[in-house]
Order: sequence, then structure tokens, then C-alpha cells
Amino acid sequence: MNEKELINLLNQITAEVLRRTQSVQPMDIHVPEAQPAQKPCTVVLVPSLVPFQDKAIKELITSYGGSLVFVAFNEHFQADRQRVIRADQESRDTILKMLTDAINVVLLAPSLEVIGKIADAQDDDFLTYLFVRAQLWDKKVSVFLDFDLPRFKKSKFQESISDRLKALTDLGVPLVCYRKEAVADPNGNTRALITERDVIDAYNAGKRQIACRIDSIITPLAKDKAGELGVEFTSGEVF
Repeated sequence: MNEKELINLLNQITAEVLRRTQSVQPMDIHVPEAQPAQKPCTVVLVPSLVPFQDKAIKELITSYGGSLVFVAFNEHFQADRQRVIRADQESRDTILKMLTDAINVVLLAPSLEVIGKIADAQDDDFLTYLFVRAQLWDKKVSVFLDFDLPRFKKSKFQESISDRLKALTDLGVPLVCYRKEAVADPNGNTRALITERDVIDAYNAGKRQIACRIDSIITPLAKDKAGELGVEFTSGEVF
């Protein structure tokens, strides 16, 4: 084969390769659409009846926003325009998954028995198991109470309540009395609970003081962040 024949052969091969390449259709590869990230929510554990329920829900929305999921252990609990999961109707795995994804976990209007179990780190039922696990998983946990914190131990009854609540605060769990009149923050909003987010927002707004009342609840994280940023509380008490 001479040089001319070799060149013709190479040209024919090249042309055939191009023809076959162009005739091959691209594969229809299905790329799944990215799922939107789930917004962090606040899981609210509801052990029983909630006194002054409307006020409690309003205070929860004020403190944590509207992304609330209520896990109700009481079959009569209802919350308009809020997601309510029945603990006896939903699988425990699903509830645990919600707890895992949550940023905040709130125990709403617990009985003294439930408070005592948590204070003693007992998790022998699903409700206390969830709350104790939230603490162990380093969630931002808090307890919303429908009664004022005892200031004096005038009786064994009050002493017992005070000791149980103190055990929770010793664990770094903020106690919020949602029946109290709300506290005014530097932006004119009302909050019974002053959180780390409130301190950051005040700092970003150029505020170096947060006005609150003596019965306001300041979380430990809020206190630490205030010290870090140089923000002061004009009054208040850390529980």
C-alpha cells in the first residue's frame, strides 16, 4: 500500500468514526431534583393539659417563631394553625427523627411528677426519654411553666417544688413562666425569654444594653454571649 492509498484509508476511517459518533443519541439520565433543606424547627412536648393555652402558644411563637411542631401526649390538645403530632398515633422512630432535626426542644406545662423525673434523670417513659435525650444531644432545651417560680420555701410543698426546679436549672435548663407579663427587648418587641439570638440581634442593631425586668428569664447561652459581645442587662435574673 502506497502513501496515497494509506491517506485515503485513514480519511475513510475518520469519516466513519465521525458518522457513528453523531448517530449515537445521548442517554436520558435522570438527575433527581435537589430536595429543599428542612427548616430547623422547635419541637414542643405536651405532656398533659395546658392551662392558659392561647397565651402559652403565643409566647412560644414570640420566642421561637412559627416553625413549631407539637408532640402531644394528651389526646385533647389542639393548636390552630400549628402542626400537632399525636404521640400515640405516630411511630416513635418518626418522633425521634423530628427531635434529631430540631434546634429547640420545649417541655410545655409539665406536671410536678414529670419535672421530678427529669430532675432525677429518669427516662423510663417515652416523654421523659425524649426530653433527657434532647439534653444529651445538646439541643437548646427549656421548660415553659404555667406557675411562678417559688421565691420562698414557706412549706415542704414549696420546698419540694423549688428543689425540683433548681435541679433543672443546675442542668442549664431555662425555666420560662409564660403567664408572666412579657419583657420588652431593645427593639420594642416583647419576650419572656431572652436568648442568645436576642443578644446577637441587639448587638447587630448597635445596642449595648437589653432592658428587662427582674423576673425575666435569661438563658445561660444569652449570658455568655452578652459577656463576649459586651452587652449588658439592665436588670434580670438568670435561673
